[in-house]
Amino acid sequence: MPEPAPASASAPLASLLERWRPGLFPAEPGRATVPVAARAFATAGLAASHRDGGPLLAVVPTEREAEELAADLRLYWEEALLFPAWETLPLERV
Repeated sequence: MPEPAPASASAPLASLLERWRPGLFPAEPGRATVPVAARAFATAGLAASHRDGGPLLAVVPTEREAEELAADLRLYWEEALLFPAWETLPLERV
């Protein structure tokens, strides 16, 4: 399991990931429902316990929730990225 980054000014809560228990979620890829208050910790914990160190994608219902989650994730991981919503509908011709 990759070690969490040491807490720094840019990721002040990184040291909390030492308390993450990998068995909280199934090892197989899938979906997990997490209360809003625990989303950032659960997502950062999943990323910390991810076996191959590849990217982890978190999908939330709205762009505002995505912005909030990305900001909260930066408390644990400096590398948290936000992919903004498309400006078009899925079936709209571009």
